[in-house]
Amino acid sequence: MSFVYKDNNQIAIEIKKVMLENNVSQREIAKKLDITPQALTKLFNKKNFGFEDASKILKAMNYNLLVSFDNM
Repeated sequence: MSFVYKDNNQIAIEIKKVMLENNVSQREIAKKLDITPQALTKLFNKKNFGFEDASKILKAMNYNLLVSFDNM
């Protein structure tokens, strides 16, 4: 799966799509990260959600975050 980055919120949305596609609940991810489901929700909703947060969540689902740069 790939997408063109627009903003940090988009990254969170794309991760939630992966969760839906794989039938993985926020509760399951939170358990793997050793945090509460509420803390995971706060993580997704924080204003400066970024690549480190995304990588942590994706890793809990056995995904890697890959970043690619293309010339325009």
